[in-house]
Amino acid sequence: MPANVRCSGRGLGVRYPLQLLPLLLFEFTWKAVGVLAIGLPLWRAGRLDAATGDTGTTCLFSLVLFALVIPWGHVLRYYGRAPGDRWRDGPVPQATAPGAGVVAPAP
Repeated sequence: MPANVRCSGRGLGVRYPLQLLPLLLFEFTWKAVGVLAIGLPLWRAGRLDAATGDTGTTCLFSLVLFALVIPWGHVLRYYGRAPGDRWRDGPVPQATAPGAGVVAPAP
């Protein structure tokens, strides 16, 4: 089997970093939620065992690494400030005269 077929999944983030940015943001989000929702309350209550502490340390290290690697300017420009696409392909409804669509209650 050729090497490019066996290792086709490796290095996708190096070759296409911006296409995999949503996946990286998803990883960043779920790890942050996990640390804040599970690790922090256990640590504050003094009930953090060794296995959970190791997982929390790994997640915190990953969060720091992700925070350094993610191009935040690009994220804000293309995901935060960019105008959204239209949800419908049909024509834009025109504004009607005020009160034209209002139905008066029956006396």
